[in-house]
Amino acid sequence: MVNKEDLLEQIMENLDQDEVVELCQEMVRIPSENPPGHLEEITEFVGRFLRNNNLEYQVMEGHRGYPVLLARLTGNGERTLLLNGHLDVVPAGEKNRWAIPPFSGRIIDQYLHGRGSSDMKGGVAGLLGAFKAAAKLPALPGNVILILVPDEETGGHYGTQWLLEQGEISGDGCLIAEPSRDHPTIGQKGSCWLKLITHGKPGHGSLSPVAGDNAILKMNQAIQVFYRLWEQDWEMPEEIKDLIIASQEMIKQEQKIPGLERILDHVTVNVGVIRGGDKVNKIADYCEAEIDIRIPFGVEPEMVLGLVKQEIEKLGSGFAVESLRWLSKANYTLPEEKIVRSVVNSIKRVSGQDCRPLLQWASSDARHFRARGIPTIQYGPAELGGIHSYDEKVKVADLKLYSRVYATVIIDFLLS
Repeated sequence: MVNKEDLLEQIMENLDQDEVVELCQEMVRIPSENPPGHLEEITEFVGRFLRNNNLEYQVMEGHRGYPVLLARLTGNGERTLLLNGHLDVVPAGEKNRWAIPPFSGRIIDQYLHGRGSSDMKGGVAGLLGAFKAAAKLPALPGNVILILVPDEETGGHYGTQWLLEQGEISGDGCLIAEPSRDHPTIGQKGSCWLKLITHGKPGHGSLSPVAGDNAILKMNQAIQVFYRLWEQDWEMPEEIKDLIIASQEMIKQEQKIPGLERILDHVTVNVGVIRGGDKVNKIADYCEAEIDIRIPFGVEPEMVLGLVKQEIEKLGSGFAVESLRWLSKANYTLPEEKIVRSVVNSIKRVSGQDCRPLLQWASSDARHFRARGIPTIQYGPAELGGIHSYDEKVKVADLKLYSRVYATVIIDFLLS
């Protein structure tokens, strides 16, 4: 009979926490910004690490320039744990605005600095360390599949979604090393990206506003329709109402921004891009905006889209709404699932701290796993303030702590 405590002790002995930190440094030093999304170099780096440790892997590519790396450990049990992470990062932006160069991977004052250190090369390094430690066990009580993907930062269509569509990967639970800090996350809002287009009638700028029909002014009208979505109340699913309330309380405690907790049960709207007109003294006859809408739990994206289009039609002619690449429904895993209990128990065992799984307002590849019936949880090291911003960093101590949690989850989940 397999002794769980013995296995937990063995996997910890196998885990090289300093190597986890070094892996994170090396990955941060390899730019893998998406866009443009060229991830061959960092995928080869991870492959080389696995080869050097006699770990077999394969690279699959359904779309050119988007490699997916898979590595498997086959044990004696029937249960399968999926470990998932993405290797792409958002662009670093203006490099002179970083206090420390974004691809330096330098460690200063117990923090590892650089683009992707929190989102999510720190988490990936922890998964790699735990996976290697599990591979050294003489008897693994189940199966582990490591899945490292591209394209998460632009929707996951060419990475996780494509892989799961092949029908070759399944599991009993999935742990994604996405940034979470102390509390793992088990649900996320839906996303709907739209392009709003307005057409007008050109004319000489000196005749405005009497003559012509300015597409930019029409865009201003239409944008207000979208922002009125924020004021609407929606009915939340009964089975997770307590979870929503608990998550809102955590937001109020941690963020200190009045009203921010409403983002979990309201539609949020952000106009992220706008383009219009082609000359200052010409009445603009065309304008377009790209809008990011986040959809709360229990609300169908089609319901929100229908409401928007209905209100836009009331404005008259010259308006159009088009869907962009990203459309997803809010999704969640219930707290009673084995993978959730295993992660919560492992955090307590390793850190001594109690935690509670919560909901998040952002989106990730977790939705692709949940859409296929795989219970999924996210837990990863991060300093949340630097994610998608300047001066991203992660605590070195957290890189080590989370790698220990991942190693513990492997044993706990396969034997729970």
